[in-house]
Amino acid sequence: MRPITMHDHGRMLRILDRLEFFAEFSSIEKIELIKAKNMFVLAEPGERIIERGTRGNCFYVLISGGVGVGAATGEEGNFATLGPGDVFGEVAFLGGTERSADVVADKQCILFWLGRASMDKLAGPLREKIKDQLISCLVRRVETLNRQVHGAP
Repeated sequence: MRPITMHDHGRMLRILDRLEFFAEFSSIEKIELIKAKNMFVLAEPGERIIERGTRGNCFYVLISGGVGVGAATGEEGNFATLGPGDVFGEVAFLGGTERSADVVADKQCILFWLGRASMDKLAGPLREKIKDQLISCLVRRVETLNRQVHGAP
């Protein structure tokens, strides 16, 4: 992956406005993220974004493109396909644990990337909003899994 600089802040702001993860952020906060160095990266098709077994020191929000999430059991194939707006890597990021699956770009992707060091440099209120969004993502994931396990719609 390689860092990309967002020169067209207005266009990028409109893209972030459409993604649920950034819904609670003000335009000023979104612009702050857009202007930050190395927070957006480009992944090419077939490129591994996350490798199973590595430590989770960052998470991603998929801005454009698509990724496949590889089975954690070592089976071949993907058990999930993610698209724009989806968040991944947040469990290992928050828990400081090893990654449980491989994530590979299915096509060219633009990703919002945030590591621990970058997070620590953000203003307190912005950092808290990001943490709140990560918690919301995890709650939604647990609710979905509960519905699947218990057979509810």
